[in-house]
Amino acid sequence: RRGVGAALLAHALDWAAGDDALRKLSLQVHATNAPARRLYERFGFAYEGRLTGEARVGGAYVDLLAMGRTLS
Repeated sequence: RRGVGAALLAHALDWAAGDDALRKLSLQVHATNAPARRLYERFGFAYEGRLTGEARVGGAYVDLLAMGRTLS
């Protein structure tokens, strides 16, 4: 919560915007990670779907949310 993630994401988006071959960025985030989801939404990523039981954390399987952002 010191702005490092936002700075890295902003840099990655700037880099991606300079590549004409890229049209869309996609990512996956743990469904329970609300701060990360809010960060991605602030940068224009939108919810695209849920991958049920996709990632193992400790002894439990958790859902991942697919998010994407179209580049202009």
